[in-house]
Amino acid sequence: MITPPSSFTGYLFHGSPKRLGHVAFGEGTNTTPRIQPGRPFFVTAQFPYAARFARGGVVSKLAVSLERILDLSDEDHQQRLLAIFNSDPAILRTRGAWDEAFDGDIADSSYFLLESPHVMSLLIEEGFDGAFMREDLELGVYSFAILRGGCAELVSAQQMTAPTSPLAA
Repeated sequence: MITPPSSFTGYLFHGSPKRLGHVAFGEGTNTTPRIQPGRPFFVTAQFPYAARFARGGVVSKLAVSLERILDLSDEDHQQRLLAIFNSDPAILRTRGAWDEAFDGDIADSSYFLLESPHVMSLLIEEGFDGAFMREDLELGVYSFAILRGGCAELVSAQQMTAPTSPLAA
């Protein structure tokens, strides 16, 4: 079991796929995480997991400093934020409220909560600059969502040549 940190300073990785008409994070001038309400910047401590998300794109190493981190794997936090998520007009206008019968248990997809501009803005108002999420319990993979700009700086970027499995080490 991974114990969620209350703060973090160190290096984390971000996987960015190449998309038609877009420069992958870590390439060219795309070197500063773009963070706005409803769009956090996701990073992980596991390079192979970041490489999986890059899907042959770019894996970037970032120096990250998060002073206050919300444990988004905590059920009480999930339920509190789910109520806000389900009343956010931006969410209702696009994907609709979370429907457990269709979407499954929010505990399995808690990162979705951060797609709500209201949820993310509230967490920032409460003083959080990051959120912690368990991604794969069997592999011990976890991720952070960076909620504020200025918490991460690009250190290096590596072009990946092919998609990588999170099982590859």
